[in-house]
Amino acid sequence: MLSVNKKMIGLAVVGACAIAPALVLELPTAATARVSRSPSAKSITISTWGGPWTAAFTKYFARPFTQATGTKVQYVVNGTDPDIPVALQEQGNDVTIDLVDSASASELTLKNDLQAFPQSVESLLKRTSAPGTVGSNYITYGLGPNIIVCNTHIVKRCPTTPSEFFNVHQYPGSRMMLEQPDDMSVIAMEAAGISRARIASDPPLAVAGRMLSKIKPYVKVWASSGSQQIQVMASGEVGMGIMWDDEAHIEIVAGHPYWNVSWDGSEVEGQYGFLVPKHAPNAAGAFQFLNWFAKHPKNQAAFAVDLGVGVPSTAALKFVPANQRKWQPTAHPKQLFLYPGTPWYKEHARVQAMWESAVE
Repeated sequence: MLSVNKKMIGLAVVGACAIAPALVLELPTAATARVSRSPSAKSITISTWGGPWTAAFTKYFARPFTQATGTKVQYVVNGTDPDIPVALQEQGNDVTIDLVDSASASELTLKNDLQAFPQSVESLLKRTSAPGTVGSNYITYGLGPNIIVCNTHIVKRCPTTPSEFFNVHQYPGSRMMLEQPDDMSVIAMEAAGISRARIASDPPLAVAGRMLSKIKPYVKVWASSGSQQIQVMASGEVGMGIMWDDEAHIEIVAGHPYWNVSWDGSEVEGQYGFLVPKHAPNAAGAFQFLNWFAKHPKNQAAFAVDLGVGVPSTAALKFVPANQRKWQPTAHPKQLFLYPGTPWYKEHARVQAMWESAVE
């Protein structure tokens, strides 16, 4: 998988057993990643990250969904990538997973391992969700966009757009970027003036490579984790950087109110969300859950606040505390770019070659 949500991995490995004990928890092996059970209209099995992520999912979604519908929820946990159990089960023609809890649709779409949402479900999701968050086989959920952050105690002129961030002469200062080839390439192309429509359909990787090569001498740190992002920015090692929005939020609240944040040019893979495997034994139960999810913006808001991630519901914003609304991706619909991951997955080898040539 080219684009793995590292924020979710971090959440999953902390307290990996913090799942409500009343629910069935199955831990897949790398070889099988499957659950032995008979399909039941009164239960759905969800592939998920585990840890605090799934604990919050249980609290705000699974438990109230079960109370409302009588349909029980059980889990398959893969803290590396919830796509993996589905891919293995589809390959082995023994699918027991009904819904994937926030993973990339890219690889599974290309392998024809996902089923399209029924028209009624897709229509409901589109009516209740932010533009661009719903596709034919996914609804974007658990958003963790990359944004521009600047320490105004160190930097005299703070960049607020990708083009300004890449303009090292007019906006001097040491920089931090992320070890995420696809995301940093998207930002590089935005900096070069490439339209979002082209980035979404036919990304010019050569342009990304040239931009990344030019900025490389000014990038002091290529961060690989949220904790590293915080440490590098908080210590003053760099004056500006690309950060996960929730990490910036944590630090600004914790004692760095002088950090400047810009959502202009912010981006995240838009095909990351809920998915239904092609041969899900209880697809009807999975779509029942998605219907329930769409109709409960208050639950979405509570989940978003608890974990510091974004949710698709446009109505959820009114249930988010006023001082936290600006951190919700749905509050920045014109600034945030939800780019499709499938074209990037198709070009995985070329992206890696470009990245290694330009950055490593």
